Amino acid sequence: MVQLQLLLKVRWLALILFVAVLAFTGVTAANMGREFMPELEEGNLMVRGTFPVSVSLREVSERAEHVRKVLQQFPEFNVMVSTIGRPDDGTDPTGYYNVETFIPMRPQEKWPGWIEVDFPRARELTAERLAKHDEAFREAIEKAGTKDELAKVLRDHGHKEPSWWAEPRPKVELVKALDEALEADFPGVDFDISQIIRDNVMEALSGVKGENSIKVFGPDLDTLESTAMNIRDTLNTVQGVQNAGVFRVQGQANLEFPVDRRKCKVWGVTPADVQTVIQSAVGGKPTSQIQEGEKQFDLTLRWPVPLRESEEKILEIPVPVSNIVTPGNQVATPSSPVGSGGVGLSPTGSTVPQPSPTGNPNNVPPVTPGTNTVPLSSLVTPLDAAGRPTPNGSFMRSGASTIYREQGQRLIAIKFEVRGRDLASTVAEARSRVDPMLSPPYRAEWSGEFKQMEAAEKRMAGMFAVSLVLIAVMLYLAFHSFLDAAVVFANVLAMGVGGVWALKLVGLNFNISAAVGFISILGVAVMNGLLFVSAMNGLRAKGMPLNEAVIAGTRQLVRPVVMTALAAILGLLPAAMSTKMGSESQRPLAVVVVGGMLFTILCLNLVPLLYSFYGHRTPPAGAGDMAH
Repeated sequence: MVQLQLLLKVRWLALILFVAVLAFTGVTAANMGREFMPELEEGNLMVRGTFPVSVSLREVSERAEHVRKVLQQFPEFNVMVSTIGRPDDGTDPTGYYNVETFIPMRPQEKWPGWIEVDFPRARELTAERLAKHDEAFREAIEKAGTKDELAKVLRDHGHKEPSWWAEPRPKVELVKALDEALEADFPGVDFDISQIIRDNVMEALSGVKGENSIKVFGPDLDTLESTAMNIRDTLNTVQGVQNAGVFRVQGQANLEFPVDRRKCKVWGVTPADVQTVIQSAVGGKPTSQIQEGEKQFDLTLRWPVPLRESEEKILEIPVPVSNIVTPGNQVATPSSPVGSGGVGLSPTGSTVPQPSPTGNPNNVPPVTPGTNTVPLSSLVTPLDAAGRPTPNGSFMRSGASTIYREQGQRLIAIKFEVRGRDLASTVAEARSRVDPMLSPPYRAEWSGEFKQMEAAEKRMAGMFAVSLVLIAVMLYLAFHSFLDAAVVFANVLAMGVGGVWALKLVGLNFNISAAVGFISILGVAVMNGLLFVSAMNGLRAKGMPLNEAVIAGTRQLVRPVVMTALAAILGLLPAAMSTKMGSESQRPLAVVVVGGMLFTILCLNLVPLLYSFYGHRTPPAGAGDMAH
């Protein structure tokens, strides 16, 4: 009780110090990194590679085998299972430009040490840790080309081989090395490195294959594509953003045969007839139905593959026409009289003449001898980028690959990961750069882990506010005094200070798990404050002087309060210090509770100190009935 007596003598100074600590902690908490949930270690990796949408299946198969060879260079991996495209049930719609490799990992105790798997990085870390302020020593380390040479340099400078050489490299370093290896061997391919369960959960939440994504909504596919590319390039300049990529909606190579209406008019054929011929020959067209029992099936006609397997073959498809070309390069119908410049029966009995020896002024070939057909090339003309006919152009054009929609609106998605920085500040910086790039009718929606974090924080903040209001009401009903209720809430703030600095000291971000920890210590803080205030009110109601009541009430409760705090600390300390697989989700909660309880013990005299400022008044009736 000596400490409390000293504090009572300098209570104003102690109060100012507490307010200063509280304000400084508030600033620290406001600038603390935030995330949704700590990443749970699953013991596996999933590597997804998105190749250009126009790539062939054979090329993707060869590249997938190359990916496996790159992965085999990492001794931490156990087996590698690759898949190309989508599953047979169609639940994961994508093209065969998508390659996913599932990698179960060996138990961490079987991973080789740093010096065995990544000598350059181990040498760099050795220089940073042992020769940070010795330039000559550092240069000697950097010149070492093998482990033996590096060990000799250390011995020459009075150092032994560090034990961490034999320790396995952390998974974050493994993922970094894997990312660099894939980027070096596959330039232009968007890779995403995640975990199997985490990836599936994030995709279910956002509908996009990635931990975080930006959905850009708008009507025009070309504008969406160009905007997404600009956003991707902008994201790559934001610190903490990794593997930004675009789920492209354009880029699929298409054969387009625009019908030339002028040529159709010359040959007396409608554009619809030309399109019907193309559909029947290339895609197939139902012409009848057949019945088998109670089942009915369309009877579809389609040209054999050799007659439609290339652009040249398709352009040779014959199209029936009404007009024919005369020897005098005139266009007429087969029923036109011979004397009027038309065409009569040929010696073979056909109304179709032989090709004109001087060429056709309409720049189209004559009809095939013996038939009333012309090749498809006579009725179509390529278009340029502006949509104008150009005879020297190409029928091969880039078109839509996949059109994504959400709520009936077209969208394009940009995925990205956040590493080495907290999620909230990274997205805040990214949004400040991306939002000015969009104007109506185009808009962006940030989804994935960030969206879930915002929604969870909003719900939890609302529930926390309601809880505080209910607690305040119950405290007032218990004490019939706003001052008593305020002092109890001061104890809640003190515990919160301990939780914030505990997270800060161990290097954790604020997340949902940590928020649950703060809610957990809220009840303990309220109960401790309530007991202190009630005990001192009871002593004051019996006529005991203020200082004696404060000291006696504190002496009465110090043992149960400290024992309660120690029980919580000792019970959660293993979880707070654990680093094994699966501990990531529970560790922030445990750290907050341990930090809050420790600060409660350190600030055990806070409530008695605050009570001393107003405890001279006569307590309301019944204000000390809860001391027992």
